[in-house]
Amino acid sequence: MATPTADLTSMALPVLARRYDCDLTEAESMLHEWSENTCIQVEDVAAWVLWEAPTLETTRAPELVSH
Repeated sequence: MATPTADLTSMALPVLARRYDCDLTEAESMLHEWSENTCIQVEDVAAWVLWEAPTLETTRAPELVSH
């Protein structure tokens, strides 16, 4: 059975992949990179992506994207 944290992360990956036009592996790397760069737990970054992050149309947050 998946944990709620794993569920949040797995739900955030396709959102990131679509938003940043990348595959799920790149999205996972992006999620972990953001977590490390901000000192915020991965599950909290995933929650932000799902519920609070702006859409691609409003901003790409280029300072957080390494590629």
